[in-house]
Amino acid sequence: MFTWFQLAGARSDLRINALLRDHQGIIWVGTTAGLHRIMQSSRGLTSQLVDLGVPGVASNRIRVQYLYEDREGAIWACLLGKGLRRFRLDGKVERYTSHGHPVATLDDLPDDGNVGSILDDRDGRLWLGSDHGLNLLVRRAGSDHLTRVPLHPVWPSTASCTLSVSNLALKSASSSDNEGWPLYPFWES
Repeated sequence: MFTWFQLAGARSDLRINALLRDHQGIIWVGTTAGLHRIMQSSRGLTSQLVDLGVPGVASNRIRVQYLYEDREGAIWACLLGKGLRRFRLDGKVERYTSHGHPVATLDDLPDDGNVGSILDDRDGRLWLGSDHGLNLLVRRAGSDHLTRVPLHPVWPSTASCTLSVSNLALKSASSSDNEGWPLYPFWES
């Protein structure tokens, strides 16, 4: 049997773009009307509209395109034209542009492109596939934050290179040119 479930603060024109059940059993729903969290409580299922921290825009007016849970259990929400949000287990929220640059304050957040694919590799690096191309985030020793780093010179750097972010995956490198890079993302056209 199926039951109709109303998301808190949802608009009537809501469309669901992404669903994710995290390691704690929380269901994250990315929609055309914001990000919603569905949790089990003593009263049954409850829904909460998540504050995405976009200045001057109500949370139910932001389109969430993609959701991802990384190896540390943090939830990444990719916002249409508004960068990324990383919801950490300690309750802190970090902001990144679609280029992978950390955003210190809400005023620093530009109207940004779209991230359509995220992968984390066995070394804890996070790969972002976006309409800006491929970006890499790494964790510096002793830090909770991720930092954008330049990619290895083997990556295509011509303006005519187009990345299909929906087909991003990881493969093992077999070339000696990729020494120190045991996994690398690839895409298929």
